[in-house]
Amino acid sequence: MSVLEQPLTTLYPARKAARAMTAEDLWNLPRVGSPEPAADGRAFVVPVTRYDLAKNAPTTQIYFVNADGSGDPRVLTSPDVSASDPRLSPDGSQLAFTRKDANGKAQLMLLPMSGGEARRATDLPLGVFDPRWLPDGSGLVFAAMLVV
Repeated sequence: MSVLEQPLTTLYPARKAARAMTAEDLWNLPRVGSPEPAADGRAFVVPVTRYDLAKNAPTTQIYFVNADGSGDPRVLTSPDVSASDPRLSPDGSQLAFTRKDANGKAQLMLLPMSGGEARRATDLPLGVFDPRWLPDGSGLVFAAMLVV
C-alpha cells in the first residue's frame, strides 16, 4: 500500500480572489425558493428572499420567469413587504400569494397578471397559508389556524 503526498486530481482547485468569502457575503446572496409553474408550462413564478443586515430581516419578492429563459425576470411584488406562497391560477390570469399584514399575520392577496395592484382577499386573525387554486380556477382554498 502506498500513500500519495499530492492528490492526483482536484475537484475544486483553490481560486485566487481578492479576499476570502465572509458570512456577510453569504447573507447578501439572494435565496431562490420553489418555483411554481404555470399550467401551460411556459413560465413560472418564484419567490426570492434577500436579507437586510441593517434591519436584521428578510424580504421576499415574487418574480415571473419565462421557462425558456427568454426575457428578463419580472418582479411582481413590492420590496417593502414580504410575499410568499405564490400560486398562478390555472388560466394564468391571476397570482395568489400571502403577505403579512400590520399585525404580522399572512393574508391572502390576489394580483391580476395583466397589471395593477394586489388586493387583499382575507382578513383572518391568525392569518392563512398554503393557498391552492381549484382545478377549474373558480376559487381558492387555503389553510388557516382557528381560534377556539
